[in-house]
Amino acid sequence: MKIYTTGEVSKIIGTSTVTVRNEIERGNLIAFKGGTDYRITQERLDEYMGLDRNWEKEKERLLKKIEAQQEIINKFMAMAKEMLEVSYED
Repeated sequence: MKIYTTGEVSKIIGTSTVTVRNEIERGNLIAFKGGTDYRITQERLDEYMGLDRNWEKEKERLLKKIEAQQEIINKFMAMAKEMLEVSYED
């Protein structure tokens, strides 16, 4: 699991380290104290940013399923086209 400093998080979200610390102190960004500075896990940063890594995996799974179904549809359409061409030739 990736762990970030407040400086790294500030660069990721495009704000100052003071703002990151303020967000932590307000309870909006969950962090733990690591030495003299706060540390933020990837999971907590994703939550703060409104990201859900599991959704990305689910999206990939669904896209693969759609692609497989599209291949079946394409094969069916090709077979139907062949059948129509054969019946017109008779």
